[in-house]
Amino acid sequence: MFNFLPVLFLLLLAVVIFALHWSEQGKRFAWLISVIGLFLAWLGVFALRWFRPAEVVFPAWRPFEPLTADRIVFDWETNAWVLAICLVGLLLAVILTAPVRFQYNSNPLSWSAAMTFTAIGLLSILSGSPLALAISWTLLDVVEVVYVLLIIRDYRYRREVLTSFALRLFSVGLLLSVMIVARQPGLGYTFESTLERDALWLIGAVILRLGVLPLSLKYEKQLPLQNGLTSLMRITGQISGLALLAKLPAGLVVSTSYPLVVGGIVLLMLYAAVMWILAENEIAGRTFFGLFFSGLAILSVLQGNAPLSVVWGVALVCWGGFIFLCTVRSPRLMILTGAVLFSFCGAPFTILSAGWQAVAVNPGWVILLAILWVVVIAGFIRHALQPRESSRSFEPYIVTTYTLGLMVLLISGWLSVFLGVEQGLRLGTWWGGIIVLGLTVFLGQSAYRRKQVEGDSSPQMVWLQPLIQKATDAISAFLRLNWLYLTLRFVFHAAQGVTRLLTVLFEGEGGVLWSLLLLVLVISIIGGVR
Repeated sequence: MFNFLPVLFLLLLAVVIFALHWSEQGKRFAWLISVIGLFLAWLGVFALRWFRPAEVVFPAWRPFEPLTADRIVFDWETNAWVLAICLVGLLLAVILTAPVRFQYNSNPLSWSAAMTFTAIGLLSILSGSPLALAISWTLLDVVEVVYVLLIIRDYRYRREVLTSFALRLFSVGLLLSVMIVARQPGLGYTFESTLERDALWLIGAVILRLGVLPLSLKYEKQLPLQNGLTSLMRITGQISGLALLAKLPAGLVVSTSYPLVVGGIVLLMLYAAVMWILAENEIAGRTFFGLFFSGLAILSVLQGNAPLSVVWGVALVCWGGFIFLCTVRSPRLMILTGAVLFSFCGAPFTILSAGWQAVAVNPGWVILLAILWVVVIAGFIRHALQPRESSRSFEPYIVTTYTLGLMVLLISGWLSVFLGVEQGLRLGTWWGGIIVLGLTVFLGQSAYRRKQVEGDSSPQMVWLQPLIQKATDAISAFLRLNWLYLTLRFVFHAAQGVTRLLTVLFEGEGGVLWSLLLLVLVISIIGGVR
């Protein structure tokens, strides 16, 4: 049962920190105990790369038909380890950077919740069979919706919470449907047996797991600790879906409706990149950042490189975690930000160098990916240069632990790809990486100089922002699905009105006459047909 040791350790640590919260003496040591415990957990997950435990199988969970039951499997396969080390690194970074959020009520309760979410997210990553993944997804959704409903009391926002929860449950239903339809006699359904017709349904399930439909849920703004716990919760939910893509077999190419599906994914990525760069801040653009890298992971599957989609998950966790936690500004942190930009720009022998091989199958794809990549990098630079709290307003030890927390994300990204991705840290498509690196350097220097001279926004570009904003607002209004809810509500009320009318007619004083008239009409129709 060593498979579950990190999960059980995180849950036990969460219980301990939760108990310490209710003790005045315990509160003083809760943060230090959290940091030590999570650092040990992070090192322990690293050790599992060389001391991989045997998979855990629950074959006879259905006693009446044990031979036909789908297996429940949890396994530390390579891609699962890559995502797990990044997710635990993100949790450690959240706790290390927590002191800068003490003024926003970052406390042992929020740390305990973060550990719980991460532990359940690890179950999704470790799921080695579709049934295990469906169970893990459901457990993660239930824990999240219970937490959010405990925080949010307003009825209007609670309805949005339940709508988002229903969509994620529908993704579980899609996964179960694929299991039923695609199962093989005597073998059941496994990720390795996925066929082309099943892949599109699985991709649909992953899209519903991303939390991007419907867009712009207002209840998310009511959650506390947006840069800490809430960001970790959102990333954990998205990674639990992307973990499915990394488990699909290599060489699985979806040729049915291929241009239509790929075109739709590319348009969504373009929309996400534009909305990310136009977002007010990194938290407002968090949904679009996740949508962009999720789109790249889906494209990797469509191109037949499903195992390599794991590198985009690394970017989502480590790169996204860095910008969402980066709320303090100092010259030393700007150097670290530059190192992150270099690490994730796709240059040869960097973290995402394998990403070119996953998606860019020809020069046209290389150019398209480079353009989208540069837009996302420009958005990262814009958000990283926005004014925030200065490091001078914090104690030196807080700034030190904060810097260490951000460095943990960078170290996790590099080591996970170096040790876990077979084709990672290679030359890749070198000319595409060099183009993106050159543009990154140019954008970074230009933005930094403009920041010093002109302030937050350039007068030359002010006129363009409203035009782009209007275009993106129209797309956002469609993707929020409010029009769908209004249509369904109209249909429901219309059907309800017809039902009430029929009830009044048949149960009123003239009900017998209307019944006889309906009977005569039916007899006439049947007689005419004959």
